[in-house]
Amino acid sequence: MSSFFGWFSLNKDSSVEVLRKTPQYTPIEVVKTGEHYKEILCNEKFQFEKAIAKVFRGKAGKKEYTKECELLTNLQHKNIINVLSQSTINGYHILVFRNLMKISERIEMNIPFPPGSVQSLFKDLLTGLQFLHGKNYCHRLIMPENLLYTGNGVLKITGLSNVSLVKDSKNREILLNGLIGDGMFSAPECFSDVPYSGVEADIYSAGLTLYAMIAIYNPLPTDQPLNKRVAEIIQDARKIDALGTSEFLELGELINN
Repeated sequence: MSSFFGWFSLNKDSSVEVLRKTPQYTPIEVVKTGEHYKEILCNEKFQFEKAIAKVFRGKAGKKEYTKECELLTNLQHKNIINVLSQSTINGYHILVFRNLMKISERIEMNIPFPPGSVQSLFKDLLTGLQFLHGKNYCHRLIMPENLLYTGNGVLKITGLSNVSLVKDSKNREILLNGLIGDGMFSAPECFSDVPYSGVEADIYSAGLTLYAMIAIYNPLPTDQPLNKRVAEIIQDARKIDALGTSEFLELGELINN
């Protein structure tokens, strides 16, 4: 019965219907819904591969689409996701990406990463961030959900719609305010009212992601209210210090070697 309702809702979805009009992609299911877009898993009709189509709708969606297109054009790098195609159909704007495995999916399935894989993926993450920061952007949402990897183990940073500039036209640092997303992998300063460095916040999130990959660990368990868990972490320094476990230190030595 649930599969029937899933099929019914898929066929009633306007974003899916628009995608059906493309000659190359057949929609399978909606995998993510944002405020102004939907991500839809598709079959590629000619090469028989799966892809992710990100379909933007409305004026706000068009603005997000334009920003993401510009970023994807300006931030081409081996460790940043690249777009396969882009199009506009009946006022809907579409970006198509390869369907890659998310690091978060492996963590959710409780499948450990081999140490060599962690080392390689984390180096790719740092390389991608170094490139992004060198272009005067910070990501703001570095987390396993936004980190993909190819079949041969190359990491790709995605989720670029919330990136922010970290320097102005006169090369002066721009400090950020506030929290983006649910805060599960955010630096403590993101929860305060004090302006902070986006670059430093990205590095903190990368470190927390590294720990999650090693320990197959969700830093903010879903069985506890988010605001309560965040308050505990910020107020009790020992919980932050606890991230410096022997596993973390051992991996640090591995990466340095």
